[in-house]
Amino acid sequence: MAKSVSVSVYVAGATTASQHLEPHWWPADKLRHDARFKRSNDTGSCNDWTATLSEDEFRQMHEELRPLATTGLYGRDGWRPRVQPQLQQLDASLNGAPGTIGHVEVKVFEWESGL
Repeated sequence: MAKSVSVSVYVAGATTASQHLEPHWWPADKLRHDARFKRSNDTGSCNDWTATLSEDEFRQMHEELRPLATTGLYGRDGWRPRVQPQLQQLDASLNGAPGTIGHVEVKVFEWESGL
């Protein structure tokens, strides 16, 4: 089963995400084993795990995973045009005034790859 990660950033007081990204370089298997991630969907074949993070927790996670965006597979020329804009968007979301982010929902989700 293939897994991916999605990040939804919510401005303080908002009920709709102001930003939604799928950072391919974030390691889905590692994240789903993080104690903050709880199973949020079980369809019998595919599962989702979700964590609701504070601005500080999100900042820490982003800084920890940031180097993965420019190394290995994701550091190759073919991936740079896809990874760099998302990396810049994540950086920009954290460069606002402290307290601007209400919370961040990070979801690890399984999907059928067809393989």
